[in-house]
Amino acid sequence: MFEITYDTTELIQAIDRLEGLSYESFLKDTGQYIEKQIQKRLKAGVDVEGDPFTPLSEKYAERKASAGFGGQPILTATGALGRSLITEILGDDESLTTVHGTHAPIPGLTKVTEEMIAIAERHEFGLNIPQRQFLDINDVDIDWIMDRFSKIFAPDLR
Repeated sequence: MFEITYDTTELIQAIDRLEGLSYESFLKDTGQYIEKQIQKRLKAGVDVEGDPFTPLSEKYAERKASAGFGGQPILTATGALGRSLITEILGDDESLTTVHGTHAPIPGLTKVTEEMIAIAERHEFGLNIPQRQFLDINDVDIDWIMDRFSKIFAPDLR
């Protein structure tokens, strides 16, 4: 049998320093980065992993084309969904990137005004339509976030 002993003094000191820091600028930067990534994916018509969105049903694709939006990627007919992204700083250590607002009916395509969040959730979770996940983050995003965190806070951890 053998025993391993760790000196956690430096780790505890680093954690104490992290607890005393302000994360607002990091959270704001991260939220803006995530917004841009989502907008890029929407414009490209791809999901969070870069795979093309599941195609529209033939019937809906025909309606979309008749309404004048046939050549545009899924979820970008008016561009309103991409413009509805916002990042809110909820506290010293929490932020939320989400969608806000409403979407007016699109003549020939939709008939009712809808909350943007309802549109986003329907696609994100595949509620009665094929799933088109676009609000999540992927490994590249996580690497960017971790790199940004390190650049901002590394000096405080020494």
